[in-house]
Amino acid sequence: MTAERRRPRSRARRVVSLAVLTVVGLLVAAVVGIVIWSQVGVMDAEAGAWDEVRQDDRIATSDTGGNVVLPVLSISGSEDGLSTPEKIRDAAPLLPSEAQFVEVAGAAHASFGDYGPQAGDGTPSIEDADMTAEITASVAGLLPRL
Repeated sequence: MTAERRRPRSRARRVVSLAVLTVVGLLVAAVVGIVIWSQVGVMDAEAGAWDEVRQDDRIATSDTGGNVVLPVLSISGSEDGLSTPEKIRDAAPLLPSEAQFVEVAGAAHASFGDYGPQAGDGTPSIEDADMTAEITASVAGLLPRL
């Protein structure tokens, strides 16, 4: 009587099998998560809160259908190599005609954040404190239009 012996799988094959099963498990979990997330949706705004806003005489709206028109301020940098002055100019028709455009002299794309230089960006010639002051002044000029 010959007993057929199974040869144990090699360690490499077990590791590969475990890795593949892990990836498949993560993929299934991701798909299930996305399906659940897509079905949850976004809840509608509370009607009572919006009614209170509409009844407040201090708040004026030109469209009672829910649109609120706000002034637009586009701040860009003269040394921005990513959102170039040409790109800003080409995108201007996408903004309201009353939009105000401010170009900060010496500001690069990275001047608007704290994430360091980016490939393709220009070199800023403005100090951070001066940049902050320019943006603050521009936004302060927008506030009376609100």
